[in-house]
Amino acid sequence: MATPRVPAAHRPVARVLPLLGLAHLDRIFDYRVSADDDEAAQPGVRVRIRFAGRLVDAILLERAAESAHEGSLRYLERVISPEVVYPPRTAALVDALCDRYAGIRSDLIRSAIPSRHARAEESDTSTPWAELGEVQEPDLSSWSAYQHGESFVDAVLAGRTARAAWQIAPGDSWADALAALAVKVVRDGGGALLVVPDQRDVDQLEEALRRLVSAKQVTTLTAGLGPQARYRRFLSILDGQSRLVVGTRSAAFAPVADLRLAVILHDGDENLVDPRAPYAHAREVLSTRSSLEGCSLILAGHSR
Repeated sequence: MATPRVPAAHRPVARVLPLLGLAHLDRIFDYRVSADDDEAAQPGVRVRIRFAGRLVDAILLERAAESAHEGSLRYLERVISPEVVYPPRTAALVDALCDRYAGIRSDLIRSAIPSRHARAEESDTSTPWAELGEVQEPDLSSWSAYQHGESFVDAVLAGRTARAAWQIAPGDSWADALAALAVKVVRDGGGALLVVPDQRDVDQLEEALRRLVSAKQVTTLTAGLGPQARYRRFLSILDGQSRLVVGTRSAAFAPVADLRLAVILHDGDENLVDPRAPYAHAREVLSTRSSLEGCSLILAGHSR
């Protein structure tokens, strides 16, 4: 006979968001937290709940002492993983984009959080970024050739919020210029996120970055990664180990810690638009992050 579950002694109510993809159910529901799940059931973790007679995934948004619901509450079925995959900064971004696109949170969470892979959670992400390899001194002189280029770089490195539409001059190496600025930002303790349209651009930018840092210090996020590799890299970013991130469209959601520089290349490319509702554009994701997180933003391209 199953042992009756006992409510958690402190904040026994979990407010969860079911990931159902339905607009009328895109709201918070209250569930009971058992004493056994008390430690693992923290805001931002994935949980499993029974909803309308079936088991579904959900995100635990917050814990509360009591519920406004007058009836009895079901218990959470289980905590899928103790990893906090939906931190407050991601929640704020998803909420803002829902307002922007009149979308629902579960659709955007699908793009923001990769599928769980249990073995990936065994990876060690405790080594600081600076200890993963040797960092070369980047050369930022190429930015001086552009009007206001030096003042923009100074603002970025000073931690101020600066935004620029950069029209790349013919013959200039956009990859080397962006790599130098990104490495300088990360070397100074910040985070950098660079989003490009396709794998060819990822390879070109990664090659430029590896001339300045080691391979382990560059994290790439692309559609070609398998589930385990993608989730492992996501956790590395989430834990603050990976602070120099390059990727395609969905990488715009990467939860880079202390994000100071966001870059998008060729924002007119259709590859940067999610083909699924609410059809979020990586440019809008990054511009929203710039407003919310106070990071600098570069819209780069050969034409404007």
